[in-house]
Amino acid sequence: MEKTSWVIAAVALAVAGCNAGPDMDPGAPAAEAGEAGSTPETAGQSQAAETKPEAAVPDDFKPFVDAGGSITQGRCHMDACSWMKWEKLEVVGDSGDGVELAGSVLGGVSDHSREDRGLPDYPDSADDVAIEWDPVPSAVSYWCSKTQPGMKWGDEPRVALALDPESFVPGAMESAVRSYFVACHSDLSTGPVDDAIVKYGYRVAGR
Repeated sequence: MEKTSWVIAAVALAVAGCNAGPDMDPGAPAAEAGEAGSTPETAGQSQAAETKPEAAVPDDFKPFVDAGGSITQGRCHMDACSWMKWEKLEVVGDSGDGVELAGSVLGGVSDHSREDRGLPDYPDSADDVAIEWDPVPSAVSYWCSKTQPGMKWGDEPRVALALDPESFVPGAMESAVRSYFVACHSDLSTGPVDDAIVKYGYRVAGR
């Protein structure tokens, strides 16, 4: 079976409405006290500009920062399931009404086709499942926000996620949406993604 990455279909579907991610350029170095042309006031201002305050996490979110190699399920479809092994995830900045996360995730896929061509029996967890993993992990970014939720996988453009209880989540977006709720809410459930949209109070219509 040809190996596929769980996120490619999501990116292909949403690329037309993608927004560029925020710049994360570091601030200018602080002026040393006593340097020519500097004063205690300007030196203090430079130091304040260089020191970036730690991002506060709103109560609405619970980032999956203690991932520790946890494996979560993406979408199961057409005799196969996609998987994500969370190797690292951390808070890296503010994102308007939420936070920005960045880390690395290893993607994988498992085959559940049957010799009799009957309906596959999809697993509820990765236990005892033969997963074919990607050669290397991919860099990921998540924008945890109740107004502009989004994610970015590898070198692909940022994907804006439509999380609206009144709308249907397309199958091609299911893995991306599942990964968002893992990353931003530490929600490892395998139930319908529509349930998570309602549970966490999202009302973000598609653009």
